[in-house]
Amino acid sequence: MHSAEGSLIFFATDLSNFLGCAQLTLLSRRAAQGGPNPPYFDDPALDVLRQRGLEHEQAYLQNLRVSGKTVSEIVDVSEYQGVEKWTRLHEQTVAAMKSGVDVVYQGTLFNAPWGGRPDFLLRVETPSALGAWSYEVVDTKLARAAKAGALLQVVLYAHLLEQVQGIAPEYVHLALGGPEKRVDAFRVVDYAAYFRSVNRRFETFVASTPAEIQKAPDPVEHCAVCAWSSICDQERHDVDHLSLIAGISTGQRRALTERVINTLEAFAETPLPITPKLEGVTAAGLERVHEQALIQLQGRREKAYKYELLTPIVERQGFAALPSPDPGDLFFDLEGDPYAHTYGIEYLFGYADADGNYTARWALDPVGEKRVFEEFIDFVTARWQQYPDLHIYHYNHYETTALKRLMGRYGTREDEVDRLLRGGVFVDLYRVVKAGLRASVESYSIKKLEPFYNYQRDVDLVTANRALANFTAFIELGIQDEHIAALQHEIQGYNCDDCISTLRLRDWLQQ
Repeated sequence: MHSAEGSLIFFATDLSNFLGCAQLTLLSRRAAQGGPNPPYFDDPALDVLRQRGLEHEQAYLQNLRVSGKTVSEIVDVSEYQGVEKWTRLHEQTVAAMKSGVDVVYQGTLFNAPWGGRPDFLLRVETPSALGAWSYEVVDTKLARAAKAGALLQVVLYAHLLEQVQGIAPEYVHLALGGPEKRVDAFRVVDYAAYFRSVNRRFETFVASTPAEIQKAPDPVEHCAVCAWSSICDQERHDVDHLSLIAGISTGQRRALTERVINTLEAFAETPLPITPKLEGVTAAGLERVHEQALIQLQGRREKAYKYELLTPIVERQGFAALPSPDPGDLFFDLEGDPYAHTYGIEYLFGYADADGNYTARWALDPVGEKRVFEEFIDFVTARWQQYPDLHIYHYNHYETTALKRLMGRYGTREDEVDRLLRGGVFVDLYRVVKAGLRASVESYSIKKLEPFYNYQRDVDLVTANRALANFTAFIELGIQDEHIAALQHEIQGYNCDDCISTLRLRDWLQQ
């Protein structure tokens, strides 16, 4: 989103951001109109990705030229700014299209308030207002598979292109990356109605929302990848937002807000039951989050980490599900990417033994993943024979779910995994914690619990999260070089921290 001569210019990323978070749209509008920008973080890996993207684009361009296509490249008009610049670039693009050239490279399509820079416009022999021909959009993407944001982008370009040539292109195309590069085609008519709906809702929202932005928005899934997330999180802490209560649901927050109970403190100090009853909220659910708010408020006021054991103890739940320690115990954590290599990949199998000795097994492709999975299961099976009372501790269900998925995908080690699962070898410490105690934490992630057992990580979490995000991008794009090796070093340290933290948590729970 840009501001030019008092008017806003919108781009495809604005539509994607709007779908992820309406607050992000407002923050982007404010920044475009001279307000603050999100915090900047220097990230060398992004420079690598940008360079690889340019190389991919140039390779596609070279293939077009080698095939004999005539190419008209639109030259930037740096002497102009704002609307004038966009208008002149658009005019250059239209002139090239009217000439009937095979390919328009780096064209500009602009019809205020929307603008776009499609990588390529390819001539097709479908009559239009231009003549006996028209054009379709091709955008180059490093990803191996088409993603929703990229598809929304090219459909926007198709919409702008229709306004130039008088007809909508039949297809839009994504020239994808990866070892086996390909161009995927998508029928515009299949996505046009959805695009119009999103476009209409976006424009209405921007036009009708006051300039003053409400602070402390409710958290959404997009927060995990948003540049503004630290700002919004701080705002939520500043106002003592209800979302700070561990485990509170969106419905519970909404119902409390309707009763003008807007903060953690206010809710904790509100006696139960609340009358009349909150719409759509069960008494048991409300009591659970109320007790959680109370202990968080207590911890805040006492400036201490507080916890309390839950009673009564239920058989095979909470502390009753915690086995006795054994010298053969392992502490297991996986790192994976759900999108790489079509079906996703578990690229790091990490585990520590009871003495804190850590082992990492890497897999950067499906062949390696199958091999590492088999090696890990074989190692565990042999160790189980050596230590019949061993257990494998992990935090939350991801690890066991992934092992079952790998067993089914590759059709191997089915009996061994089944025996481990049925034998109760795997112990989910998250379930032990949730059923066994209540703590003054904003979430029950293992990172939030670490102050209780004084665990200090070796790898900074901000550094680790950035490395994880970049590594995901690298393996999805098939990049393997010195940059990925550096990321592996950071991620392995992070994974080691997770495994040792799981060990220390088990020990603390045993006290």
